[in-house]
Amino acid sequence: MLYWTIDIYARVDDVLVEGVLYLISFEDGGRVWVEMKKPYSDLSIGSRIRNGGTVCIRGEWVDLNDPQSEITVNALLAYMYRQCRQFDDHRDEIREMYNSYIRSSEYEPVEIREQIKRDLHARIIELEDEMDMDDPHDPNWKEHNDLWMRYDAFDIMHPMKVVDEIQNTFNIEGTRDFVISLIRKFIDEECDW
Repeated sequence: MLYWTIDIYARVDDVLVEGVLYLISFEDGGRVWVEMKKPYSDLSIGSRIRNGGTVCIRGEWVDLNDPQSEITVNALLAYMYRQCRQFDDHRDEIREMYNSYIRSSEYEPVEIREQIKRDLHARIIELEDEMDMDDPHDPNWKEHNDLWMRYDAFDIMHPMKVVDEIQNTFNIEGTRDFVISLIRKFIDEECDW
């Protein structure tokens, strides 16, 4: 295993952006992180890497060392800064969208979602005690399978519409996790998503 860090810099317009690149490399691949230090801090984006130095960026594998590629480590830092600045420039509007969302009936705090998952799991266990698990003709199999599908897909099925709205309204790219980290950084550090 190889692990190293290096300070990186990018200039965006007239702003010097400082960050750190973290790399963990294994025999067949690894992970790479870019963390911004200035002008914003405590924000990072990460990606998988393959043996040979290619990195998965926006769903495509890119060789960071290829001079034909527009993606470099410094470009990742600049990209992250632009997303942060876009979010910061619209902070008040985003705060209003976020506050409207958490006051709405669509919002379910983590505790409620976890309780629903526990209830689903308890019903699955209860059903397994009642049914003959070796009999594929047991009438409870359909409900059992439906409950497992709901349980397995629970987190996927819980859309965070406000994240999608923020991304679409203000043209903020990046993964849902990155946008949530921006919400935690700029709007609500106690955000429990």
